[in-house]
Amino acid sequence: MAILGGVARGANVKYDDWGWHTGGVYPADQPEINGFTHIGMYLVWIIKHDLQDPELLGHDVVDGVLAGTTTANDLADVIDGKLVAEEMSPEGIAFSNWYYTDDAGYLADWANTFSGQPAYTVADSPATYATIERVIDRRYGEWVRAGRPQSGAAPLVSLQGTRMRRAVRRYVYLGIVAGVLMAVAGVVLHPAGLQGVLVGLGIVLVVASTVVFIDRS
Repeated sequence: MAILGGVARGANVKYDDWGWHTGGVYPADQPEINGFTHIGMYLVWIIKHDLQDPELLGHDVVDGVLAGTTTANDLADVIDGKLVAEEMSPEGIAFSNWYYTDDAGYLADWANTFSGQPAYTVADSPATYATIERVIDRRYGEWVRAGRPQSGAAPLVSLQGTRMRRAVRRYVYLGIVAGVLMAVAGVVLHPAGLQGVLVGLGIVLVVASTVVFIDRS
């Protein structure tokens, strides 16, 4: 068995997360980066098939993957360990909704392909990629021939929607800072009535911004 864990269901369209694997049952004798290797390999495939979002994954990352100088595990820091819809084109999202979220999909294919190796021991190597690439290619071909069916496990997300979520994240930090400043201003200002209002509004703004940040992470 080469991998443990599973994929999230639902509308957040986060297909996988490095932390889901290292945060649970994980072999003590393996480096934690091995918990990301299967995610990185999938994203390498996405990039090599031009199914990535060019705005989120910059030219340096894409060029490095295509040239072979950026490997699967190198992508862990690029995507903060999270495989999400925002990293993909609409076609990539549609395929991943069908393939990565299915119980008989990518994680099952990875486990079956590397079934002769203990969990989280598969190397980040060209040979590993060449092996799993053939499997994903076959699955992609099946999906295309079937008419690109949509999966109910993770609803399709429009490109406009993913752009909006990015914009929300950009301003969440500003909301938290503004809330803290408002609360501090409330403490030093008088009269007491105005003080209480500002402190209350500041706390509400901080809490609301934090909730948004957690929801979009």
